[in-house]
Formats: sequence, structure tokens, C-alpha cells
Amino acid sequence: MNQRFGDVQSTAVGPSVAAPAGSARLLLDLARSHEVTEPERARALVQQARAVAHANDDRGSEAEALYRLASLAHYDGQPGDAFALAVEARDFGVLHDVPVVIAWALHLIGLVHTNSGNHSEALSCCLQALDTYRTTGHRVDEGNILNTIAAIHHELGDTERAIVNYEAAMTVNRDLGRPDFDAITLANVANNVTTLTGSTTSGTFTYVDANGFSVGAAGISAGSAGAGNGDISLTATTGNLGIAGSLTALADRITLAAPAGTITQTAGTITANILE
Repeated sequence: MNQRFGDVQSTAVGPSVAAPAGSARLLLDLARSHEVTEPERARALVQQARAVAHANDDRGSEAEALYRLASLAHYDGQPGDAFALAVEARDFGVLHDVPVVIAWALHLIGLVHTNSGNHSEALSCCLQALDTYRTTGHRVDEGNILNTIAAIHHELGDTERAIVNYEAAMTVNRDLGRPDFDAITLANVANNVTTLTGSTTSGTFTYVDANGFSVGAAGISAGSAGAGNGDISLTATTGNLGIAGSLTALADRITLAAPAGTITQTAGTITANILE
């Protein structure tokens, strides 16, 4: 379990990170623009940012640089390095009072734990991450952290808590207009739900389940009227897909798939420009 938990490379910037001295901030921002396409260049830029921040006593940026190095190691498939750097970032953040980095680092530590099968330790770290993050005044990563917590509950076999946290994550994502996280959250809910309902005001409502499921009477909607957005994609990889409520894609496309079963509509309407 790695990518399905969401993007640990946060877009939020905490109060202690927001106004660094010198060029450390510029280097960190430049590194972020290369994280996906040129990770080695990103790593070199983060190392430069860390050195500049240290020289300028800019502890916020130095803490963030440690976290970015941990995140890069995580996505490069180096869990040992990711864990060690995340712990270092957490401890540095505690020492120098950089709570947003503490939260990011705890979340990443939790990801490494759960990827190694240490789900109880992962849950403890991620709950701490959520509590710490909520003290920073930022919300952009809250849905991401909730999504991780939900996925860990699922791994622990606690379906009820998993669904509660998935729903909380989707609520935060909708409030913040984060359709990218909506897709991650809905993909993670696989095998937890037999009757699905929900909505998003922007982007794509995506749900993939390893088993059959049905759309409940409350239906599913995606997009905002007049905004030119909103797709729905539902897939049951095995079993049947039942439609017992309305599907409304306010702008574009609805995609339904049940490659090993059937798709049956018993109630509701389907509204979209394109139905696949």
C-alpha cells in the first residue's frame, strides 16, 4: 500500500515555514516542481535548500527540507531511508516548533509502518498527525490524512471506522475543492461498501470495488451547474453493478463497468452528455 493512500507530498505550508530567510523557500518550491518528473534534481534542490536554511537559521525551511527528503525517498521505494528521515524531520520540528512539518512527518511515518504491515503503529502515528495538523490553521491536507486513517482501519478489519473516516475525508475534500483526493478516497473504499451514494461538486466521482455493489436510492452526483465539470466512473471488477438511484454528471461523462458481471438499472435516472 503506497500510492493508494494519497499524496504525502503536501501542498500546505505551515506558519513556521511561510517566511524563510534567503532563498531556501525558492529552492523548496523549485524542487516541488520536479518531484514527479525529475526526482534526482528535486532531491539535489532540497539538499541545497536545507544547507541554505541551516546557514540562515531558518528552522522552518530546514524542517521542511528534511520532510521533503523523506517524501522523495518514500516515492523512490526506499522505506528505510524514508522512515529515518521522517523521524528526523519530526524530531527537528518538535525541537524548533514547526507543527505542520511534525504532522507531515508523522503521516509519512504512518505510511511506512502500514506498508510494512505494522497497522497499529501506523494508526497511532496518523491519529497524532491529524491532531497536530488541525492545530496549524490549515486544512488542505486534512482529507489526505483522514483517507490514510480510513485505509488503515480497513486493513485492521474495522469496516465501521473505515467508512466513517472515508466519509469525513470526502466531506473535507468537497469543502476544499480537492477532486484529486476524492478519487483516491473512493478508490480506497473497495470491499467496504455494498450500497454507494455520494457527491462531489468538482472533478470526478470515481469508485472501484473488487466486488459487486449497487448505487443506493440517494444516488450519486458530480459537478456544479454551469461549471463545466463533473464525471462519474463506477467499476465492479467482479460481480454485478446495480443502479437503484439517480446518476447525475452535470457536465460530461458517466462510465459504468462490470467486466465479470452485469449492469442493471432498477430505479432512478442517468443524466450525462456521454454514457459509456
